Amino acid sequence: YRSMAELHGRLGNCAKALEILNHQWNGGAGNPSETKRINLAVGNNLATWEYRCGNAQRGVELMRQVLTEQLLLETTPDTFTQIYRYRLAYMLAEQRMYDDALELTKGLEAKALAAGTGLQGWDERLSALQGIILIGKGDVSEGRLLVARALEVLESFGTEDPAEISTIKRLL
Repeated sequence: YRSMAELHGRLGNCAKALEILNHQWNGGAGNPSETKRINLAVGNNLATWEYRCGNAQRGVELMRQVLTEQLLLETTPDTFTQIYRYRLAYMLAEQRMYDDALELTKGLEAKALAAGTGLQGWDERLSALQGIILIGKGDVSEGRLLVARALEVLESFGTEDPAEISTIKRLL
């Protein structure tokens, strides 16, 4: 389902992507803990696509819910928590909620994020996010420096979300 939703979303068919993810999210509520973890991953995807498809408030609300429920399941810090905190921090930074975003970035670890996603470049993603937050809080020169360094590496991967790269470029 996730792959189909992702495909529809990237092709600009947000309604279909959200329909698929909402169906999956609503079908998994209240299941035992392992299934709950899977459902939270669906919630992460749904929150991300709600946000990308123009419903930022719903995306942020869902991501907060996912993170809260993940923290209730967590017995020791894990990669899912790292991923959900990063995603919510990014959303909040874009919504100009810089203090909340900054608080969520505390304790994020590139190694844990890489382990959870299988992607390289987490040091750069974290630097870019910190740069976005610094720029928003008024430290433009330091923020731009972080963003510029991160952007060069992230673009070289060719795997980054074009919308996020565009957001980062606008800050330079």
